[in-house]
Amino acid sequence: MEQEPELPPLTEEQLDTLRRFALFEVGLDETRRSLAGVFDFDFEIARKPPTGIALERSSSVHFRIPEPGIVITREHISNALERKRFGLISERDLVYWATMLLHNDAYVFDPGDEDLNLIGSESRPVGPHVLPSGIVSSRHGIKFLRPKER
Repeated sequence: MEQEPELPPLTEEQLDTLRRFALFEVGLDETRRSLAGVFDFDFEIARKPPTGIALERSSSVHFRIPEPGIVITREHISNALERKRFGLISERDLVYWATMLLHNDAYVFDPGDEDLNLIGSESRPVGPHVLPSGIVSSRHGIKFLRPKER
């Protein structure tokens, strides 16, 4: 029986890129280049003609999950929402940022924060789950509700 080769660890450069992505210091394109071959992703939602059914965002992980992972805190989310509020990023940027955090196994949500733990939990419900902060998580990704939608 042939044994599967062990997945490679992320390099320090790749980990640094992921840390910087979480802080909006690098964009999606630079992150894609840095992670080429170890994390492939497509965050566009396409419609499949003629049914019009939305195809889900996808990603493929080809790296060993780092220990410890890159911890995402409430401050990361506050920073993202502030950037959106002040027009520094688009809604699409915000959605892609959040989708990256959910799809990339190098990120872990702050284990000490109950709300964030629900987002990152393997046992989260399949249906949408609305957190008090206005974040909706589901198997399709994450959405930030505007105050009037909460």
